[in-house]
Amino acid sequence: MKIRAQCQRRLAEHQVRLDVVRCATRLGTTRASAALKMSARTLRRWRRQQRTEQLAPAVRGRLATA
Repeated sequence: MKIRAQCQRRLAEHQVRLDVVRCATRLGTTRASAALKMSARTLRRWRRQQRTEQLAPAVRGRLATA
């Protein structure tokens, strides 16, 4: 049961990252980082990872059997 909750949390975090990347694309990295109170370096890294299709949630742990 705990693994499923973790998977849901990872998917939710992934969706937030995608939303942040869209915001950074619209506003620009510097303005978005100031508006979101995030590091511009993190936004640049997430944008780069999204362009190279590396910004995806990883399934970790054991899969639930029941």
